[in-house]
Parts: sequence; C-alpha cells; structure tokens
Amino acid sequence: MRKIIMMGLAVMMIFTVGCNPTDRAEKKAERLKKLDKNQDGQLTMEEWLTPHKEKFKKLDTDNSGYVSKDEMKATKKSGSGRAYKKMDSNTDDKVTLEEWLSRGERKFHRIDKNKDGFLAEDELKVNKPDK
Repeated sequence: MRKIIMMGLAVMMIFTVGCNPTDRAEKKAERLKKLDKNQDGQLTMEEWLTPHKEKFKKLDTDNSGYVSKDEMKATKKSGSGRAYKKMDSNTDDKVTLEEWLSRGERKFHRIDKNKDGFLAEDELKVNKPDK
C-alpha cells in the first residue's frame, strides 16, 4: 500500500512540474530570446514569422511551393484537415506560403495589444506563438 501511495505522489509531482506557471513563463522567455534575432527584447513580424516559414518548408516535402492535403495529413496531427481548410483561402486545395503566413500575421496583430508593430515579452505572456 505504501508503495502505491509513493508512486502516486511521484506521478503527481511529475505532472505538477509540467503545469507550473513559472515553467511556462520561462519557456516563453526562452522562445522570445530564440526568435529575437537582433536581441532587442521584442519581436518584429519578420522574426515572428521565421518559425512559420520553417514549418511550411518542412511540410512542403516535394518542394512544389505549396502544401497539399496529403502533405498536411502526413503530419498526423488531429485537426490538420480543419486547419488546412481554414488556411486554403482560395479553396484550390493548395496552401501557398502566403496563405500559410496569413494565419501567423493575424495572430501577431491580435497579440500586439499596443499596436506598435512589435511583440514585447509582456504581450507574449498572455499568448503563446503558433507552433
């Protein structure tokens, strides 16, 4: 019985560490530092979109310049079909880089609370960048 209680406590501790708000804040600060190429403490649109461009390039496995439904399905993430439909704004069954980036641009503008064209650390504390 004691072993079961100890194992249960150990599992709770593991999950609690992952849910710690301080850990999340630290991860966001690390992400800001990684994306902030000029190290000025804020992100420009270009810096914000860098990981989006990298993700697009990774998904476009045939280098066609667009992500097909099959390429998107290959990610095996739940909801990828719905996300694909949302991004394919002209419904041609191809998501171009422009269509792909528009989602990131919209999120940038939504997070940029003071509308200065930069994302500062305090603005990123409330939100997290797209993966």
